[in-house]
Amino acid sequence: MIYKISTADFQKQSGDFDLIRIVGDFVYLNSDKSLKKPFVSVSDSELPIECAEAVNERENAIIDIRNAKLKELDECRSVANSQSVEYKGKKIQATENDQTLIIQAITIYTALGGTPKGYQWICEDNSRLDVDLNDLIAIAALIGKQVNENYNKCRTLKDKVIQATKIEQINKIVW
Repeated sequence: MIYKISTADFQKQSGDFDLIRIVGDFVYLNSDKSLKKPFVSVSDSELPIECAEAVNERENAIIDIRNAKLKELDECRSVANSQSVEYKGKKIQATENDQTLIIQAITIYTALGGTPKGYQWICEDNSRLDVDLNDLIAIAALIGKQVNENYNKCRTLKDKVIQATKIEQINKIVW
């Protein structure tokens, strides 16, 4: 909500608001909370052109910062989804390519009734881990759990970004 107050009364006030512009003998400000008199609510049509331009610039800045934060959160989610998972004391890579490979292996070896004797999976440190079909499924489940948790975390943070009305609120949201 946009409010206007005389410059004399503004000097006596305190509260949670964003200054938009001073025009003549009046101060125009924005606040999510209702402010008490001598503040007066102002509609968009009552705003002086200087204030309307300042409001548009502020809204455009918030939109740009919001979009950048949403993109940043998507990037953080992608990085988090690619983090290795631990299985039997070994780090197993979980990049998109690794996820595809493990699903392919599960699909093939399920159709064949199991992995061949001596089947091994290459770990993050390039060591080898003896695995069977149940191990492959367990690794895929760990990766799936990680991905699901990251998507849920990202969605929660994105919702906070979308609901934020101030640049400072958006900037405080971190992965």
